[in-house]
Amino acid sequence: FNSATAGSKQQQQPQDQQCTLLERIDARATAYTAKRCQYRASIRDENIAAAIYARVKPVLTTLHDASSSPDNTNTIGCDSNIRLYKYGQGDSFGQHIDEAHDAEVCEGVSGVSGYTLLIY
Repeated sequence: FNSATAGSKQQQQPQDQQCTLLERIDARATAYTAKRCQYRASIRDENIAAAIYARVKPVLTTLHDASSSPDNTNTIGCDSNIRLYKYGQGDSFGQHIDEAHDAEVCEGVSGVSGYTLLIY
């Protein structure tokens, strides 16, 4: 990770401090899971989820119109479990299909995931 403060240029952290929030994942492929080699952090933050949802809601509304959805569902927000990944040289995440899972949008509001959003 790089650190930055509001209104200032990004400052590089020393190489040995870059992954303090990230957990190293090295998992071989199985019959049910893909090979994973990367760093990962998971942060539960309703504010970040709400900000992301506000930006992508117009697109999601177009992609997933409840009136044409066979299961008559609506999008309600982004999962508040925000996952960050960092890939280094030789790291990878094997081919896979994301499955739906129970997702908490904010306290007291939950649903089932329907899309995966990657931000680069």
